[in-house]
Amino acid sequence: MSVFDVAILREPDVSPLVVRMATPADDAHANIEVNDYIQANIWLQGAIYEENQNG
Repeated sequence: MSVFDVAILREPDVSPLVVRMATPADDAHANIEVNDYIQANIWLQGAIYEENQNG
């Protein structure tokens, strides 16, 4: 398993949300590097809501 810290860009005036994501350690995921664009379906609504409430 590989673990990445992924920055989720949101509205222009809001700081990015950083999420730690894990991927299988296989050949398909071995070439992911810093600054790569990652497209994925992940559930972030709860984390974004919490951060927006705490300012």
